[in-house]
Amino acid sequence: MDIRNVAKNGGTEPTNSRAKRTDARRDVLVPQPPRDEARISGESQKTATAVTNLAERARTAGSSDREAIVAAAAQKLANGELDGEKAIHATAERLFAAKFLTV
Repeated sequence: MDIRNVAKNGGTEPTNSRAKRTDARRDVLVPQPPRDEARISGESQKTATAVTNLAERARTAGSSDREAIVAAAAQKLANGELDGEKAIHATAERLFAAKFLTV
């Protein structure tokens, strides 16, 4: 019996009761929120790679070639050559040939 608290208006308690109180405590489980997870399909990875490759080709194309192409396009636009049915058809054909489809 533990009598150390008798003079302090405390009660006496058996020495093994502390162990029982400790054993009576239950573990508290803190719930964890679910983790976000994203998965990219193989087809989407191929598309992303193709877009990256096209962007890299556009960045590394020779600047002198680009200037000539832009100048020619600006001239065609100014002359009204890009407004006709022929220009729309030619552009559609080029996009189709480049497999620029979102299917």
